[in-house]
Amino acid sequence: MPVPFSMRSAAPKPKADAQAAPTAIPMIDPTSYTNVTPKELPGAPFRLELHSHFHVNNSSLQRVCMVIGQKLYDLGTDFVFKPTKGKWKVTQVLGSTLVEFNVRLYKTNDSQHVVEFQRRQGDIVSMMGLYAEVVQACKKQQLLTGNGAIKPLKHKRPAPPSPTSNTPTTPDNIKESVKSIQQMMSSKHADVQVQGVLASISLSTTTTSYRDCMATLVPSLLEMAHSDVEQVKRCASFALARMCDDPECRRAFMNSDGWELIVKYAAGGAGVASDLQRESLRVLEILCPLYSLELSGAEGSAAVLTLLQDWQSIADPRLKKHACGAHRALKAAGMIA
Repeated sequence: MPVPFSMRSAAPKPKADAQAAPTAIPMIDPTSYTNVTPKELPGAPFRLELHSHFHVNNSSLQRVCMVIGQKLYDLGTDFVFKPTKGKWKVTQVLGSTLVEFNVRLYKTNDSQHVVEFQRRQGDIVSMMGLYAEVVQACKKQQLLTGNGAIKPLKHKRPAPPSPTSNTPTTPDNIKESVKSIQQMMSSKHADVQVQGVLASISLSTTTTSYRDCMATLVPSLLEMAHSDVEQVKRCASFALARMCDDPECRRAFMNSDGWELIVKYAAGGAGVASDLQRESLRVLEILCPLYSLELSGAEGSAAVLTLLQDWQSIADPRLKKHACGAHRALKAAGMIA
């Protein structure tokens, strides 16, 4: 049995308590871009994506990687960089949209490198918006050679329709929407489950006045957070972090089986993605003022305490920001001295 937070807070690290939390944590990409070895540009029949590649000069490969990586970081994406391939594997969940894509660096026979965005799955409009931002970042740093789609096609979403009588603005209409989402989440197909989760995120952001009607979705989301499918698990954690802002959803969360998993994810470790850990820390921050006793006895609580007491040494700025917020919440609740 893990020892409760309150019992482990008698001898906290003085350094962590003595220093005040910073008002702003610099969001700097912590990825190392040394020893990057991009692959050669393949010959025919390989063809670059027409509207999602551009050329950069190869005078400073490390600088190119730093500019691209920092821009992806600024745009709120999560990525893993493979230096031996010169490749970023990128994921972004923004509102009700999800996109996964690769950013590849290729060597050519001349004094250039090619940067190509390769969509794996998800919303292509979101990817092209990110592509345009990265192109502009490279342009500002004078890295472009002028070749490729440096002025990408303008993919614009249609203007949202004007509100109609069918727009869900009442509890009854929200309940009908929730029922449809519940059916999607109950599907045996992971892609349908993901669409249901994304729909729940969209509904929670557009109908805050009736978010308590969505409490019935919380047990399903928590069950999906245990999924073996990484995409389902990560999207479910995003949805839970949004819904736990509502009191009814918080109660539904704590009354559901398996809620302790969030504490385990918040502790991080092998097999826990950075974005999944961040969202779990956010849930922990929201819950601890009212459920400190339950949280203190959950499996993984000691590991979370160890992490949060030394939050200032975390290298990832975004994870550090969420750990700082969770540390403040636990301290205010008396779970950390």
